[in-house]
Amino acid sequence: MMTGIQEIDEMIYRDKIVGFKFEDEVFMRIFYHRTIVESAPVSLLLVGDARIDPYLLRAFSRITEKEVEDKVRVRRAFKREDVVPTLNSFAGDLIIVNPYIYGCSIYPSLIKRKGRTFLFFTTEKTYLRAESSILELRREKEGDVIVRVRKSPSHPELKVKFPAYLLHCKEEFGLSKWL
Repeated sequence: MMTGIQEIDEMIYRDKIVGFKFEDEVFMRIFYHRTIVESAPVSLLLVGDARIDPYLLRAFSRITEKEVEDKVRVRRAFKREDVVPTLNSFAGDLIIVNPYIYGCSIYPSLIKRKGRTFLFFTTEKTYLRAESSILELRREKEGDVIVRVRKSPSHPELKVKFPAYLLHCKEEFGLSKWL
């Protein structure tokens, strides 16, 4: 699984469970749609009012030249008591949107999982956490994205900055590597 942003993917490529914390829900939505396309085939768990936008998936699919149709398995958990059983029903790589919204403990289920798991959230609770890395992403007014590593076994207290336009385009290494 990967995000498609080289700077982030290099930081988390060894981690089994990665948390992405956002201040802005719109930014989070763009980021997890990009990650779905880059990581397909993948499973997706939408908790609470989280949703998937097929048009945004199609746009990222065209940008990255990756086909995602029929490669994303989606399930929803509308109530607190549905989160853990739905999480346990997945095998392989998994993306969870809003995992902490109901405040239920998903730690045991995440630890037992065999595949990689990415968690996307804006609100979080202060209890036992399973993530090996937690990254905070924030958009700045200047058009950059700041990634602050809050927890990581290999990159403690690191800050990375990349242009926001990289979210909306395919990164090429043509002439840019010579600049």
